[in-house]
Amino acid sequence: MDRFLIQSLVFPCSFCLLAKIRSQEWGKTIPVMVLTNMGEEEAPKSLHSLGVESYIVKADLTPRQVVEKVKSVLDRLAAA
Repeated sequence: MDRFLIQSLVFPCSFCLLAKIRSQEWGKTIPVMVLTNMGEEEAPKSLHSLGVESYIVKADLTPRQVVEKVKSVLDRLAAA
């Protein structure tokens, strides 16, 4: 299974990237994780409507916890 991990530095650009992925036939159902320092309440509301599988706020976690969260999501997706 293919998947995308988007590290968001500038949300408008990441949102455009995700919208572009979703506009392609191959990208309509591909799992996407967003890794950012912006809290979910600050993110564009339409981000979730584009099917983000997981939203990870790096500022709330240690680097090790970020890796563990990403691995957890990947394991869950692999099992599905």
